[in-house]
Amino acid sequence: MNVILHADDYGYNIEVSKDIIDCIKEGTLHGISIMPNSPYFDECMAILNDSKVNVSKAIHFSISEGPCLSDKDEVKLLVNENGMFCLSFFKLLLLSIGPKRKELKKELKTLSQPSLEFSMDMANILAIPEFDPIKNHFALGN
Repeated sequence: MNVILHADDYGYNIEVSKDIIDCIKEGTLHGISIMPNSPYFDECMAILNDSKVNVSKAIHFSISEGPCLSDKDEVKLLVNENGMFCLSFFKLLLLSIGPKRKELKKELKTLSQPSLEFSMDMANILAIPEFDPIKNHFALGN
């Protein structure tokens, strides 16, 4: 049986991202989920690109913490006045089955198509298991 190890939250901070690169070079890791809304995104992507490692990449589709990459006025249900995500997974679940479901669906589609300035193969745009209870309600693609 082949076991594939995947590191979540690449880009969350610089030191951990460097450690993840070291694990890839040692052959311990086979994939990473990149956090595009991390304040360290640009530096961590430079580290990844400079390392020239061959690794499967996915986007960590973060919708519960950190800054939103979309226009905050297009995702008012999900962010506060400063454009920061502000809902727990439980609140997202409640929204997904409530009267604002269509509005939430539209906002999630907006978030699933960020304009990121790097090239990657999309292994799994919904990289977080906590999103499983509501992801089937939306036609999100990569």
